[in-house]
Amino acid sequence: MDGFAGIEPATLAAITGSGSGSWQPGPLGCQGLPDVLERELGDGRQATWLHSEDYDRSVTHSRYTGSFFFDRERSRVFFCTVNPEAHGG
Repeated sequence: MDGFAGIEPATLAAITGSGSGSWQPGPLGCQGLPDVLERELGDGRQATWLHSEDYDRSVTHSRYTGSFFFDRERSRVFFCTVNPEAHGG
């Protein structure tokens, strides 16, 4: 699942300013996004995103692959995740 969501600036600051990871600025690390997400991102792909592998592990608990990128300027989080577990239904 790939997508993004708005996040309250105070919440974003609390997450990226806490001891929940060693945050590094850089480009958005999700590749091969659906066209609709690429259009929605627009020039946001060029933004400086904050990313922490420690934070990724704190969310996924290593049960699935997931990366989370935070954009302070636009108060949003972008995620790209893969859940390999099969669910009955």
